[in-house]
Amino acid sequence: MPAAVAVVDPHRKDCELDFREWAGVGVAFKLVSAIASCDVYDLLEAYGDILAIGTIADIVSLKGENRILVRAGLAVLNDALHSGTLRKGLKALIDESGATKNMTSMNAAFRIAPRINAAGRMASAREAFDLLMETEREAAREHAFRVDTRNAERKTVENRMANDALSQITEESPDAVVVNGGGGDSSWHSGVCGIVASRIVEKYGVPVAVAVDGHGSVRAPEGYDVHAALTECACLLDRFGGHKAAGGFTVRDGMFEDFRSAFKKVCAAQCAKSGIVRERGLVREPELWISPGDLTMELHEALSAMEPFGEGNPEPVFGLRGILFSDVRLMGDNGKHASFSFSDRRIPRATWWNHGSEAEDIRARSSARFDVTFTLD
Repeated sequence: MPAAVAVVDPHRKDCELDFREWAGVGVAFKLVSAIASCDVYDLLEAYGDILAIGTIADIVSLKGENRILVRAGLAVLNDALHSGTLRKGLKALIDESGATKNMTSMNAAFRIAPRINAAGRMASAREAFDLLMETEREAAREHAFRVDTRNAERKTVENRMANDALSQITEESPDAVVVNGGGGDSSWHSGVCGIVASRIVEKYGVPVAVAVDGHGSVRAPEGYDVHAALTECACLLDRFGGHKAAGGFTVRDGMFEDFRSAFKKVCAAQCAKSGIVRERGLVREPELWISPGDLTMELHEALSAMEPFGEGNPEPVFGLRGILFSDVRLMGDNGKHASFSFSDRRIPRATWWNHGSEAEDIRARSSARFDVTFTLD
C-alpha cells in the first residue's frame, strides 16, 4: 500500500462491503459523502449530473448502488436541464450533441460521454474539465465546440484504426483478439484503443485487447472478467487496471507475443468455465415477440420505469415477425448507418447503426419479409 493517510479503494482485501463496483467518480463521491458536513441528498443535488455521466461513461455495471446513483443523478440533470439551471458547460455540450429533450442513460452513453472522453483521448482531459467548470455561457459554447471537434477527430482515427486492426485478425473464431499497432505508424493513437476494442467485440463476441506500442485497452462482452484476465497476465505487464468489462494495460518491452498468447488462453479458460455463449455481432434473442399494435407510448413509458439501461442492465429487445420495408436509406457520414421505414405505419422509423453497407442488399430484396429485432426509443 502507498504510504498515505488513507487509500480509498473498494477492491482492497480488507474492505468489507456488499457492493464495490463503483466507477472512479463513484469512489470520489463516496469519499466526499464521508467527509462532508452536509446531507448526501444535498451532494446529489450539487454533483448528481457529473456522477451519473461519469458512472455511465466508465461502463461499470448499472446494478446495486450504481443504479441508484445514476437514476438519482439523471433526475437531477433533467430537472436542471428543463428549469434552465444546469451547469453552463454541460448544457453547452448537450446542445452541441443534439440531445436536448431528455437525458437518458443511453443518450449519456452515446452522445455525451464520447465527447467528454474525446478530449482526453485526442489531446488533454483538461479541455473537458474546463468545459464542465465553465460558468460563462459564451465561453462554455466555445469549449463545447472544441470538445466536439476532438470527437470528430476521434471518429476519423477510430475508423482508420478499426479497419487496420480487423485486417490483422486471421482466425475465423478466436478465443480472444489481441492486436498491436504503432511502430512509427502515426495513424494509430493510443487514446482510441478502447473504442476500437469495443467495435471488434461487437463483431466477434469475445474479449479484445488493442494496443499502440504495447500500451492499450481491453473490452469484453458480458460473462467475462477482463480485470481477472489481466491479473493472470500480470508478470508480462508493467501496469494494468480496470474492472470486469473494461481495462487498460502496458506490456513489458519485448513481451507482447507472450501477452497475446497468455491473454487468449486465460479468456478461453473463462469461457469454458463459465459456459459463456458467444454472440457474434452481439445480436440478442428478443425477450418478447410482439405485434405492431403493441408499439405504443404506453409501452415506451413502461420501459422508462426500468431505466437506467446500460452495462449489466441492457435495454429489453423486442421482435417483429414477417415485416415489409417500404423505404431503406443511408444516413450519417459516408452512409455509415441504415434507416428504414415500414409498410405497416404503426411501426416507427428505425435506424441500424453502423450497418449502412447492408442497405443495398436489403433494397435488392425489397419484396421479402424480414424478422426484425430492436430496442425501442
